[in-house]
Amino acid sequence: MGLFKKTKVLDERVEALRNKIYKEIYMLVTVICLLSVVIKSSIYGMDYDLFLIELLILLVGGFYYSIRAARLGIYAADVEISERSSKYSLSTKTLIGGLLFGLAISLFFGIRNSFLYGDETNRLWFFLLIFFVSFIIYVPALTIISLLGHEFMKKLNKNKTIDEE
Repeated sequence: MGLFKKTKVLDERVEALRNKIYKEIYMLVTVICLLSVVIKSSIYGMDYDLFLIELLILLVGGFYYSIRAARLGIYAADVEISERSSKYSLSTKTLIGGLLFGLAISLFFGIRNSFLYGDETNRLWFFLLIFFVSFIIYVPALTIISLLGHEFMKKLNKNKTIDEE
């Protein structure tokens, strides 16, 4: 019945600051893992055994946050706030993010492979060829994946509010 259970009084300001710190820690860990993957893949090549843990941390952390946010209704609230406060919709931002990420990956592969496998006479041609092929593959794929993920989260969260738990 909880007759002798102590109820903890929480200060909202302290909780908000604590959550802000947790968010900063999560972002810091994500950036460190991403940098580790990029540096290890640049130095040692695409040997996945070297950065498997970093990839798992990035993927599991992202999936966990997404699922929890959808189940608690936070994603819908974030979308609504973003729609009200921004000139562009979150769908447009997601589309642009997918395009830019695909462009960045294409540039990375083009530059890296032209220096690794191209010689002095055909390095530019090698870069253009790899960049163009990577662009054709990664930009549509990443754009579609990001848009589908956004739409899935919106549908998963359609009738959910933050107060329902």
